[in-house]
Amino acid sequence: MSGPLEPRHLVVLLGSPDGRVREAARTALAALGEAAHEDLRSALVAAEPDVRRVCDELLGNARTGPATPTRRRWADVLRALLRPGGRRSEQPQTEPAELPAGTP
Repeated sequence: MSGPLEPRHLVVLLGSPDGRVREAARTALAALGEAAHEDLRSALVAAEPDVRRVCDELLGNARTGPATPTRRRWADVLRALLRPGGRRSEQPQTEPAELPAGTP
């Protein structure tokens, strides 16, 4: 029986085609906390954009704390507003007011 995977191995698993493996690796890296930071930072230059995104999110959570229900709710609202067909796009588009002459 083998021991727990090292953070660098877990980072590699973030690129797995199996979603369950990716989520397990993400959860394990989050649980490792600061012990995984060096490997997460190294992976920010990984070729796979999805791996970079997850590593950046995990490092961001370390800086700002875990996503709270309020934080998740605001993220959901922003996604809804910014997606095509979201409430934002239902509002009439207005032209910006003209700036006075001589305004930079």
